[in-house]
Amino acid sequence: NTIMISFWQIVVCFPVPILLAVAVTEMKNKIVSKFTQMATLLPYFVSVVVVCGMVVNFLSPSTGIINMFLMKLGIEPIYFMVKPQYFRGIYTIMTLWQTAGFNSLVYIAAIMGIDPCLYEAATVDGAGRWQKIKNITIPAILPTVVTMFVLNVGKIVKVGYEAILLLYQPSTYSVSDIIATYSYRLGFENGNYGLSTAVGLFEAFIALVLVVVSNKHCGKEDDMKKHKNHGRVIGTGERIFDAGMTILGILISIVVLYPIYYALIASLSKPLYVENGTVMFSIKHFTLESYKQACAKPGIWIAYANTIFYTAFGVLINMAFSTSMAYALSKKKLMFRKFFTLFTVFTMWFNAGI
Repeated sequence: NTIMISFWQIVVCFPVPILLAVAVTEMKNKIVSKFTQMATLLPYFVSVVVVCGMVVNFLSPSTGIINMFLMKLGIEPIYFMVKPQYFRGIYTIMTLWQTAGFNSLVYIAAIMGIDPCLYEAATVDGAGRWQKIKNITIPAILPTVVTMFVLNVGKIVKVGYEAILLLYQPSTYSVSDIIATYSYRLGFENGNYGLSTAVGLFEAFIALVLVVVSNKHCGKEDDMKKHKNHGRVIGTGERIFDAGMTILGILISIVVLYPIYYALIASLSKPLYVENGTVMFSIKHFTLESYKQACAKPGIWIAYANTIFYTAFGVLINMAFSTSMAYALSKKKLMFRKFFTLFTVFTMWFNAGI
């Protein structure tokens, strides 16, 4: 199950951020470009618990938007969350929605660093937009793509266990139970800590081997830097291309932002209307009752204070440690440099259970 879910992550979730980065940087309408980038980045900062709650709500057989749409087409409601055949698809799409924008930042930064002279020379030679993307943009970001691919290969045996724990249930164990959740149940539910640790260490070891092997077989290329138009005449083909990119950006933004918009209007609507599935595009019977109840609970403020403390403290410690290690490991004459480098990244592939 771990390998199959990770396989779909690489096949679907790995290339989409690359395509998104190319699309965003090729949009000449800067407002649409920035809005698309912001819209696709926003889901990354939504809590996994909230995201899983939205998925369950959207796929509810009685009040879910998806099933309501199917019923209007004359199709019987589908119990998505209890049918094993739908789990991997649901998890993959959810992960793609939440992480595509954030993962594309690396590729956008790489594209923005490409030398404009390369695009100017291509323009002089009569190259179109597609030819520039194919022969300049893609080759220039290839080293970044290779590096990210190596890291993703290392994560083949490490799947986001939090979302799995929140979405799976006994009826879907056959396709959703991964190494992390299995070792979690062994250790915390069955009290078998020895076996749980062994399973976790085995997972980390396999991940390390995969990273080393994939890194050996992936070549490295020099980085290049980005383009701009310098007052040249834009042809009809390029105008159509720009219009297509703008429309694509708007459509992507709508699709990505709708779940967040739905969560917002649902929180501002009377609970009865949300439960009946009548809240889809607008607020029904405006109320702030949910927010009043949340603010009235002391636990909410304690949780916020803890989150801010752990985040701030964690970032400071992480930055101090990472900067110190990076400086030390940058010294080629450092004794046992390769061993220390390997040692610092090894725990990256430990699952949460271990």
